[in-house]
Amino acid sequence: MAKIPPILVCLPGLDGSGTLFDDFLAEVALGWERIVVRYPPDLSSYYDLVPLVQASMPEWPRVILIAESFSTPIAIRIAAQASGHLQGLVLCAGFASSPLHGLTRFLVSAIAPMLFKPEPSEMAVKLFLAGWDAPKHMTTAVREAVRTVPPAVLAGRLKQVLSCDVRAQLSNIYRPILCIRAKRDRLVRPACTQEILRVSRDARLVEIDGPHLILQRQTRLCEQAIADFIHDI
Repeated sequence: MAKIPPILVCLPGLDGSGTLFDDFLAEVALGWERIVVRYPPDLSSYYDLVPLVQASMPEWPRVILIAESFSTPIAIRIAAQASGHLQGLVLCAGFASSPLHGLTRFLVSAIAPMLFKPEPSEMAVKLFLAGWDAPKHMTTAVREAVRTVPPAVLAGRLKQVLSCDVRAQLSNIYRPILCIRAKRDRLVRPACTQEILRVSRDARLVEIDGPHLILQRQTRLCEQAIADFIHDI
């Protein structure tokens, strides 16, 4: 008997707009319904965003939650509480605790309000997010997505990242997890992925050559990795 096609619920990165999923979702196999959760531009707290995502989860036998970077702690919290309709979890450039530690975390948290004033330059987008060889349309899309959110909210979301710790919830997830790690990620260290693999009950790793925005830069490879993961579960 053929499996029921899944519904993909996609959680965005720091900007929360969801617009950066466009190219990836254009490549997703036909027959897979997609829901992109878009965060209100005035919300920064994980405490506020978790119930918003929970309300977006469909009642469907096969739901796959796909989370990028900032949203991976949200996805972990939801998966730890989820009912049977959530079948799997995909974490892209993910982490279960702060990607930065010690003095570096303190300094970044202290200057967070200044990091997004003015909007990030094209050079900064290439260096930290999209890669030096990123096409112009992609860097423009990233800058436009960031521009939709007040700098204070972006700073608040960054502080959430720097103080997060969902390792306890991660250990209580009984659904399979796919970790997609970008080999040239300048923001999320390999140790973050290793921590997820170590703490979780059922996680697998796919490493793909590319920068932090791996879904956007290596769309076809990510789509294939996710398709294989869904097929296996």
